[in-house]
Amino acid sequence: MSSTAHSRLLAFGRPEIENLHRQLGCRSAIVVLFDLDGAVLGAAGEPGFVARALAVEARGRPLPSAPPAGLTLTRLERSHHLECITAPVCAPEGGLIGQVGIVDLADRRFLGAGHAMALLQTAADMIEHRLIEHLDNGYLTLRFHDRPALIDSAFDAVMVFDDDGRLVASNRIARSGLDLGEAADGVRCETCFAIGWPRLVGWANLAQPRPFPLRSRTGHTFNARATLRTRPHFRSMPA
Repeated sequence: MSSTAHSRLLAFGRPEIENLHRQLGCRSAIVVLFDLDGAVLGAAGEPGFVARALAVEARGRPLPSAPPAGLTLTRLERSHHLECITAPVCAPEGGLIGQVGIVDLADRRFLGAGHAMALLQTAADMIEHRLIEHLDNGYLTLRFHDRPALIDSAFDAVMVFDDDGRLVASNRIARSGLDLGEAADGVRCETCFAIGWPRLVGWANLAQPRPFPLRSRTGHTFNARATLRTRPHFRSMPA
């Protein structure tokens, strides 16, 4: 992974791992952000525990109980033998870009708690959202979900198209919901939805707050909101 990709992952991941640590409410737990090689990019938690996390690297193995959303049990190896649960973070273009994990240095039973796993996956989803929202390219953003109230939340599907209606970015939820797989770059709007590209641009131009119905090519009807992008620029990393 390039230094720029590292910086982006850490910049947009740091607020989420800090928020996740606050939500856990467990002093002995730390939240860690890993890169593709398992190296620790950043951690949130008690300073003494964070120092231990920064001294290790991660090697993952699947959980035997096949947990939801690709969560894995990871063994941290270098000078310590610790375990944590991790969730994958996917790049806007598809493919794995890193992992976010929870380590509890006092009580490993905490790692099996359902609420901890749910919060962990939400944090990973939010990092993916942040990465997509701060892309430099793209013309139109499409967000959709079965439930209108969950659009613009951590749980919605997000896709970004260029001005010709070709997909340039999407999150894991969108690719899974439309059965696109990881190599989805370049897929056209009409391949995914039963709506023409000019019509979708028209919805975006209306800028209506109420979602509109959007039917996929597989026959599923979502609630959707489309907006034209303002092309944000990534200038500096948060301290």
